[in-house]
Amino acid sequence: MILLLRLSYLCSFLKLSGCKQPINPTPMSYKIKTLQEAEKKLGELKESRKEDVFMIAVPEDDQGQTLAVGFIKNPNRSVLSQVMSLMLSNDVVKGAEVVLHSCWLEGDDRIKEDDQFFFSAINVIDQVISFRQAIIKKK
Repeated sequence: MILLLRLSYLCSFLKLSGCKQPINPTPMSYKIKTLQEAEKKLGELKESRKEDVFMIAVPEDDQGQTLAVGFIKNPNRSVLSQVMSLMLSNDVVKGAEVVLHSCWLEGDDRIKEDDQFFFSAINVIDQVISFRQAIIKKK
């Protein structure tokens, strides 16, 4: 019951935010487990999508030999608008969650659903949001 509520919340959120659902919804047991496999998949995704793709890799255990891997794209303007609103209201975790869910392409769903993996992933999510420095001059 709780899983169905989470799925319906996510689907309604994605529709409201104007974001499309992930291209390849993935099962819990995602195939990629090593950094080499993940980097290869990152190159394939970047080439096929013709846009920036980011890899998030979270160690499954303290040894870090196997990974939970997810791939996300750059957030669009509407996603950034939602994120900035949440950040201004001091809800940083929700802002990172919006980026993660809205920009998710494929990967191990534990990164989105399991708190241990989720909080590890959102520690690096700010690296996805980058801006160029504009110049303004007045005479």
